[in-house]
Amino acid sequence: MKKLIALILALVMVACLFTGCGEKFEEITPDPLPAQEEITDPGDKVEYKISGALGSNMVVQRNKEIHVWGWSENYGEYIYGEFMGEKRYAEISEDGEFDLVFSAHPENTKGETMKIYPKNGKTTEFTDVLVGDVWFVTGQSNAEYHTDVTYTYNPETPEEAANTDLIRLYNQTVMYLDGEPTLGDEIHEDVLSTAYCWEKTNSESVGKFSAIGYYFAKGIIEETDDVPLGMVMMAASGRAIRHFVPKDIAQSFGYEAGGTAYNCMMYPFLKMNIRGMLFYQGESDNWECEEGAPDNYNEQLAALIKYFREWYGYDFPFYNCQLSSHAGYLAGPGGWPGLNKIRCEQEEALKEIDNYYLVATYDYGVMSDAEPEMEHPYNKKPVGDRLAYLGLAQFYKPSNYDIDSWQCPDPTAVEWSEDSVLITFDHAGKGLKLREGDELKGFYLLDKDQIILRTTSAEIVGDNQVKVAIKDNVKEDTVYVAYAADFVCPPETHNLVNSNDLPCLAFRLSK
Repeated sequence: MKKLIALILALVMVACLFTGCGEKFEEITPDPLPAQEEITDPGDKVEYKISGALGSNMVVQRNKEIHVWGWSENYGEYIYGEFMGEKRYAEISEDGEFDLVFSAHPENTKGETMKIYPKNGKTTEFTDVLVGDVWFVTGQSNAEYHTDVTYTYNPETPEEAANTDLIRLYNQTVMYLDGEPTLGDEIHEDVLSTAYCWEKTNSESVGKFSAIGYYFAKGIIEETDDVPLGMVMMAASGRAIRHFVPKDIAQSFGYEAGGTAYNCMMYPFLKMNIRGMLFYQGESDNWECEEGAPDNYNEQLAALIKYFREWYGYDFPFYNCQLSSHAGYLAGPGGWPGLNKIRCEQEEALKEIDNYYLVATYDYGVMSDAEPEMEHPYNKKPVGDRLAYLGLAQFYKPSNYDIDSWQCPDPTAVEWSEDSVLITFDHAGKGLKLREGDELKGFYLLDKDQIILRTTSAEIVGDNQVKVAIKDNVKEDTVYVAYAADFVCPPETHNLVNSNDLPCLAFRLSK
């Protein structure tokens, strides 16, 4: 019997190595691609163009096949490539396309040279190519917002930007979409500008790049130095969620138009394998209908994630940012009528979508009319840091960061009684606590229309439970208990955090 048990344990250990056993993701590098058959190349001169998504200084995704794609009018001819000791070829198709595929490699911090060439024609060399993890940074303006706007809060950033060679940035802007409104109506095979390229980090490249994207990468590199990170910016200011999916998916939700950001900023990269996607979007959906927000934002979010995962053929992690506090002249139901609804549907998606994660941002939002912009919180570093905690816990530093306690607390169960509600939370770490003060704040009672009836008293009762009071004068009208349900949620009045000081997500729970 002991020998049988030992054999079973050994088999389980072997299975864990090859399947990743849970959170570990594609850590085993696949075998090299099989050798290609010999070909007869007529050697005619070939003119070709390689996708602008690729270039020197890029990062290619580790443990996944590496695609080099482009276009040529020389149908039936061949394009060749060399990378990390491997030689491959691809035939130019009748459609004038080629897709040259190299074998997967583990992470590599040493810059390599990639050569692409026809038998007769020019040779293209991409230098200083790293093998690591590629992350897409997607969403609207709060995803797009540049790192230089955060310097008031983080003055050390420009100097620190040049201290690592392991972060590479690919920056796109929304300038072309804003300048030509019809540009996004059709799919673009290649990137919109020949000026777009991969860059190393320095004060200039970091300053114009997505703040949440850069601080995410910086937070990871500060804790580990063996996996390069390639960050690709594809955010588009002012776009509702329907613009980040193909037009037919947008139309399936009843919209006449959609897909503009997908067509111009995302589609050109879809042959590039990735580790995952960062997403910060939803403000524009706040105004999508008279009631303030679509009732199915979570369904649209699920459809977006499903589409891209089916395209890639694997369930990459999706790290989302819950909408922040918004003050200024638009504060209140007249300006942000669907703000809390979107926040709550972002949270509800946690129960519906696998490998989907959400970080709170309301505590670093716009808190007063004195701040410059009502919808654009400037201090994005804490948001990037929280996204980085997820990456560290899930992939890069599992011994120091466990995925359970480095997420924002989130309700998993609720028990209603006549005069109180007992809420049980996941991701409490070593226990829920108060960020500051000696009284738990931030809980609300809502009516059937999700209108706030009143704030209410609450207390922590155990490591992962909170008890919320229901006063007699609102018992009959109370339908929901909620947290962070207002348009502005300052940290001093919304002070529930876990043992790692991560704030509780905004949520609503019905009877």
